[in-house]
Amino acid sequence: MIRDRALVKYKGQLERFKAWCKSEGIRRARTFSPDDLFAYRTYLAEQCDLADKSIYHETIFIKQLFKWAAKNGYLSRNLLEPIRFAKVKSPKQPCSTIEQVELLLSNAEEEAVPIFTTLAFTGMRIGELQQLRWEDVDFDLNVIHIQRGGSDGKPKNKEDRFIPIHGRKLKPILQALLRKSDQVFLMPDGRQVSPKKLRRYLKTLCRQCGFENPGQYKLHTFRHFFASYCAQQNLSYKYILEWMGHSSSAILDMYFTMNDRQAHRAMNSLSFNTEKLENRTVIGQSGTHFQQVLPQRTHS
Repeated sequence: MIRDRALVKYKGQLERFKAWCKSEGIRRARTFSPDDLFAYRTYLAEQCDLADKSIYHETIFIKQLFKWAAKNGYLSRNLLEPIRFAKVKSPKQPCSTIEQVELLLSNAEEEAVPIFTTLAFTGMRIGELQQLRWEDVDFDLNVIHIQRGGSDGKPKNKEDRFIPIHGRKLKPILQALLRKSDQVFLMPDGRQVSPKKLRRYLKTLCRQCGFENPGQYKLHTFRHFFASYCAQQNLSYKYILEWMGHSSSAILDMYFTMNDRQAHRAMNSLSFNTEKLENRTVIGQSGTHFQQVLPQRTHS
């Protein structure tokens, strides 16, 4: 079943494609050629300023549309069938440092601070924050109950979870919010949180703070920061996975980012000592700890 958000996206792509075909005088699908498809891709890049990955996905959407039409008898021949496009790799996602997050929060507009703070220090998704209600926030137990957030009203993985509220970074911020409705967070005009407006403002804020390539930062970058910071602080994978709503450590490995300072610190922690090595505590990739007896070299 296609989610509502996906349907909205596909409808927008279809409307854009129809408008372009009309402007080019292309009236019938059977006359749409491979050259037309390449011309449309150029239009998406130059006129719509879409990223390579977005162009790739929209191209595949159009190819699937023509494939469906031919399969169901609406086209006698699919001229686009022989064309193949190499899959575009996702660009490396930025990961803020704690200093950058603090700089953003100290320079953000008052209305944005609670939202950015919550995203940064819980790792929740923007959809989960958008649908968070006061009944989900328990200040006595110091936990946030994530039970909504997807297009169908459930979290992305369909399971609810609990995230502890950080006593110093987050609790005072949440307690200071005015309860204007059942929703914890609202836009300044009282409407539902708008990810599009927040994303645009975040990019502007990153530019004002002097971040390199500010356009690459997204609301999801806060989630990336949270996972990376927790991993870098040697928190148990079990906790991080539970808080973020993942079941596989492979997902967490994707979020983990080590900046240059931490890499140097890790390297400098190595002794490279030729003296006797005793029992050492080894931290596995899964976060487990075990004692390993390393072999001793004997000198004759």
